[in-house]
Amino acid sequence: MPRGRYVEPGFRERVIGTLATVFPWFPDWEGAARTSGMLWEKCSTPFVRESDGLLTAHAGILEIPVVIAGEERVVAGLHAVATRPEHQRRGYMRDCVERALAFADERYETVILTCETPEIYARFGFRVVPEFRFTCDAPPPCGAAAHRDLDKSDAADLDFLQTLLLERAPVSERLGVVRERDVFLFDTASRTLQIFPELGAVVWMRRRDDVLLLDDVVARNMPTLAQLLAQLDGPVSKVITDFAPDRLDAPFRAEQRLFHGEEYLMARGPFLADGVEVALPRSGRC
Repeated sequence: MPRGRYVEPGFRERVIGTLATVFPWFPDWEGAARTSGMLWEKCSTPFVRESDGLLTAHAGILEIPVVIAGEERVVAGLHAVATRPEHQRRGYMRDCVERALAFADERYETVILTCETPEIYARFGFRVVPEFRFTCDAPPPCGAAAHRDLDKSDAADLDFLQTLLLERAPVSERLGVVRERDVFLFDTASRTLQIFPELGAVVWMRRRDDVLLLDDVVARNMPTLAQLLAQLDGPVSKVITDFAPDRLDAPFRAEQRLFHGEEYLMARGPFLADGVEVALPRSGRC
């Protein structure tokens, strides 16, 4: 069922129109995600401000099942915070965020978000969570290519992905996402994913010459790095992950960094112990 005011005819379109004034790419991305089965109105609870019939500001809350330090929990994600440019500096964003957080506080211990402006969200009780990038400089040898592009227009491929997302093992026991579909489908809406049939896995990865960048591995049984590389053609001289690689069984080194050089992970409420080297997977960011 649609959440909150999404039962109102035309409300979704009004939200998307407002978000597009701040994020011009949003309508196309949301449309691509819908073709994969991500329905915005079913996963996001909206908090909006209106003026003279115009939806001027928005903040949303969605639910993210995670594993933190080996324990399954459910956190709230504050996302899609936006105010139309001509209506900024009137307190509309603060009003939407405060109501969204009041809603979340009644239901969840922790709220997370990702943003480029941590000083704004610090006013609402959020704190920055340090993130790391992980590099393996001497990866196991590659084998022969045994993977293919996932075809999002193919019903069987899409069903395989959606089922796997709801049954997946966490990519990391330190910080991983489980039984979550919508954020993943949104974040990968315009990305190419790979099916590894022998591993029963879907992998979001990129290659830059002989460097392999792993964004996420979705599988019921998490493969090791050696098992994964055995299904890839070489050469691969370096592997980089944007998630903690504790389940890959390979020697990675950690380096603190900002995601994309500008995006902070922030949390409000209990989250991680100090000093734990983690990263929120690219496909779990909202």
